[in-house]
Amino acid sequence: MPRATSLSHSMGAMDAIIAATAVENSEILCTSNSKHFRAIKDLRLKEFKP
Repeated sequence: MPRATSLSHSMGAMDAIIAATAVENSEILCTSNSKHFRAIKDLRLKEFKP
């Protein structure tokens, strides 16, 4: 599977779509890799350890 184009802050295109969906729907994004999402100021994150 080809890798998606990377955006700033090591965020891939698919991560950006997931983050935008969470922000648009006022939801909390649960992730084990929060460093990719910290640049998005309106995104609420909850980190978990797998």
